[in-house]
Amino acid sequence: MMKNAKNILLIVLTLYLFSSTLFAQPDHSYQISHHWQCYNGYKKINNECIPIKVPMNAWVKGDQWYCYNGYQRSGEHCIPIKAPMNAWVKGDQWYCYNGYQRSGEHCIPINKPL
Repeated sequence: MMKNAKNILLIVLTLYLFSSTLFAQPDHSYQISHHWQCYNGYKKINNECIPIKVPMNAWVKGDQWYCYNGYQRSGEHCIPIKAPMNAWVKGDQWYCYNGYQRSGEHCIPINKPL
């Protein structure tokens, strides 16, 4: 009986060592339960965590990047939002100040009734 327990323990230990070598956790990752996930700013490609390219004026969440307030995505870059006079920027949009309304790419005064 003792010999069987030793054999089972040896088999379990061998399987554990084999599986931990076969499914090794890559650099720039962390363990979650029975699998691994890449750190913020890295993308899982095959069995590796590859750093993502983040342009200037951008921030990272997970394996994606987003432009800062006042910038908009253009391909692989973040470009500044060009707001007209009498406008302010929020996120990647611009809005006219109170007393003005949007007309194409401009903010024009709202005509007040007399």
